[in-house]
Amino acid sequence: MRSVAAIATVCLTLSAVAIHTTSADAGEPAWPTESYRYTIVDQDLGNVLQEFGRNTGLRLEVSPEVRGRVRGPLPELKAREFIEHLSRNYGLDWYFDGFRIYVTSNKEASSRLVQLGAVPLQRLEAALRDLALSDARFSLRSIKQADMAMVSGPPQYIQAVERTLAALKPRADQPSSVTVYRGEHVQVVKLNAPGDVP
Repeated sequence: MRSVAAIATVCLTLSAVAIHTTSADAGEPAWPTESYRYTIVDQDLGNVLQEFGRNTGLRLEVSPEVRGRVRGPLPELKAREFIEHLSRNYGLDWYFDGFRIYVTSNKEASSRLVQLGAVPLQRLEAALRDLALSDARFSLRSIKQADMAMVSGPPQYIQAVERTLAALKPRADQPSSVTVYRGEHVQVVKLNAPGDVP
């Protein structure tokens, strides 16, 4: 006999739920359009989220720090509203990196200083948007009179910002200047760093 868990009735068309990020919905998966109905008596929160991912076809990774019990009934909601409902009621964050939805406890969120160096904040923000990694729910702001920024959010968002910034920075083996010899005259020409105005 099956244990007391959940009987999931999924009102979805699975052929329509492959994950693709569009330029219009940067930072968002292709949410199923139909409502998600999930009948539950008493179930582990992490299992509810895993079932949600399986039933909708959304790639989902749930942190071990996500804990708690869900006791029904749950409202019938659209997929995004469903995960937002759980996030509000159980203290969760979710972040989509263009491939997978990461669900974490909001206790795992943090703030971190990052060294911008030669990369203007506007260029970093533009790259994050182009890569569909930006998320307006989380913070990325510059520090006045310093080439630094403060990034705040769940671990995967902070990692995405740090990796994108690292990719934008000049390589260590890229010369910052060249020496030009013209007969007896020597001229040192500074090379423009990415984002510098010539």
